[in-house]
Order: sequence, then structure tokens, then C-alpha cells
Amino acid sequence: MFRFYCFSIFLMSWMASASAAVAGVGVERRVFTDAGRNQVIKLEWLTDGILRFEFTQGIQRMTQDAIYASPMIMPQEFPGPSQFAVGENNSFATPEMRVTYAAGCFTAFDRDAKIQLAKICASDTAHQWKKLELETSGVRNVYGLGQMFGSPGDMSSDRMGQVIATKGGFGNSMPTYSGGATGEAMFPVVMALGTASHAWGFVLDNIYKQTWDLTRPKWRVGMFGDQIRGYIITGNSPKTVRQRFMGLAGHDPVPPRKMFGFWMSEYGYDNWHEIRSRLDAMRHDQFPIDGFFMDLQWFGNVAAGSDHTKMGTLTFDERNFPDAEATVKSLLKNEDIGLVTIEESYIGRALPEHGEMESRGFLAHDCGHPHSAS
Repeated sequence: MFRFYCFSIFLMSWMASASAAVAGVGVERRVFTDAGRNQVIKLEWLTDGILRFEFTQGIQRMTQDAIYASPMIMPQEFPGPSQFAVGENNSFATPEMRVTYAAGCFTAFDRDAKIQLAKICASDTAHQWKKLELETSGVRNVYGLGQMFGSPGDMSSDRMGQVIATKGGFGNSMPTYSGGATGEAMFPVVMALGTASHAWGFVLDNIYKQTWDLTRPKWRVGMFGDQIRGYIITGNSPKTVRQRFMGLAGHDPVPPRKMFGFWMSEYGYDNWHEIRSRLDAMRHDQFPIDGFFMDLQWFGNVAAGSDHTKMGTLTFDERNFPDAEATVKSLLKNEDIGLVTIEESYIGRALPEHGEMESRGFLAHDCGHPHSAS
């Protein structure tokens, strides 16, 4: 059986400092309470076209503090809207977006397109599994929400009319798929398209398990977590919405050019001869190839259920992959072939590496007991 991989490079160099929410001097903030649901609803206008929101359970928790941003959002100071108008009945407007608040819900409108984007309400915020409703209008297509495969042969990426949920009990997983295994990863970002290429974006700033029901105009989103936080992005065109989202999330370094080529993978290559045979076949058929992903076999494979396993050695199996250093250099220099080796976060108990790391408290352990790792 083959194991297929999707490798996502999601570099977030700002994570160490991402625990604080930062709002610029010009950010407009309004805080409301809903006694019926015992909720605090906080709205922040970060720019003319980006609104940040938060639903919190417990009126006693009301503050004027800036809304927290998870590590998905790059820490930055926002300028606030260029103009901000306050109307009657809790109505607010920037040059691009009008927002009204009533009875625990808020509704966002695109002023240029003169349409409602979404009416947003939260429920069950006192429960572990919280719910958010987005009553949309005129949405024809929905794109985003991460990496999840549909039926084999179906290449459509439109999420409209679907229920999107990862199968893992805590979120992302790697379920079986068409004879292999594919990664399921939720990225809670939506690009909504309406008529005449009108577009708007929605970001759910939540890192926990989620379920998105897009089978009707009133979208239903369920999630774990404490507060419910997110962003609405206007921009009229998909290009502008994407640019504004990238401004929120940050621009990752571009990987080396070679990583955009074709790399082969299977479970797995048992020795150098097997890699050589695949390479020769590809070259014979004049098929371009840039490298190979090497699975568990490179370090000697895994002895299931045994403490005496090679898992965690991170050195080449000399019997099946002899003279590894010279071979790796030769493949790159003479064949322009790169290699990527899998790395697992497990260490066989019988390995000397396990004893050393356990003695130094480097293994996962019960809090307060660094030498209780198993």
C-alpha cells in the first residue's frame, strides 16, 4: 500500500510573540452585552475593510481590552478606519463596511456592493462545543477551509453546499483514502464569491476542532475553544480579499525553487537500489523529477509493539542505505536529486537516546514529573 503525503510549509516565525493582541491608536472598538445569552460581544474596526469580533460567555468578563489574536494572526498595529461614522440604533460605518448590532448579533454590509455579507450570532458559548451562525446573502461559491479530499475523481474545490469537518476527534487527522492515506487539515479561512465577481472573506480565529455546515444560506459552525473570535474582510474582488488576509496572517518565506518541482513518495523505499530504479524509470520516460521523500525505512523501520525499535535514531540504516553521506551528495551533485527524510516524534525505549532524553526531562511527561516519561 502506498502512503501519499501533502507537505505544507506553514512557517510562523512570529509565534513566540503572538500571544498579545495589538490594536493601533486609530482602532475603533465597541463592546455590547446580551443578558439573554449572558454574552459579551466585542467589535473592532481594524481598517476600512477589516472587522474583528469576539463572543465571550459571562457578562462579568466584559473589558475594553483589545481582542486576543491567536498565532494564526501576525502581531501588528492596525491603523483603524480612515473614517468612522456612528449612526442611530447601534449602526457604524467605514468607507467600505457598515455594521449594525442588535439583540446579541451583528450584521456586516459591503457599502460598495450594497449587499449584506453576513448576520453573525453565537450560541452555546457556555458549553465546550460552541456554535456560530452566519446568515449570508447572495453567496454562490465558497473556497477555502483547508485540505480535505472529496470523492475520488472530483476535482471541484467549491465548498458550497457541503459539510466540512476533519475526522479526528481533536481536529486534523490522516484518514484512509482511495487505497492510501491523506492528510486532513482545517484552515478556517473562507473566500465567499457572489455575483459579478464580488468577494468577501471570513476568518475564524480558532485553532481547535471545527465543523462547517454550508448546506444552506445560514451557515452553521461548531467548534471547541473558549471565546469565539474572527474577522470579516471586504474588498470586492478575490485579489483584494486575499491581499488583506495575507496582511493579517503574514507573508511566509518562499521555499527553495526546487521544492516546487515533482517529488516521489511511497511507503517506502527499502534501499538505495529501489530509489535508483525509480529514478532510472522516470528518466527513461523523460519525466522530470526533483527528489524523493523517504519514509520509515531510511532509519531501519519500526518494530511494532517493541521497545527494541529504530524509531528515534535519526541515522541511516547502514545495511540497506550504506555510505549515506556520499550517496546523498552524489545524488544532488550529479543527478540534481534531493532527499527529504521523515522524522517521527517517537523514540524506542531501548535506545540510548531515550535514556539520555528522559534523564534530561526532554520527553513528554506528567507536569512536575520530568522523569515519568514512557
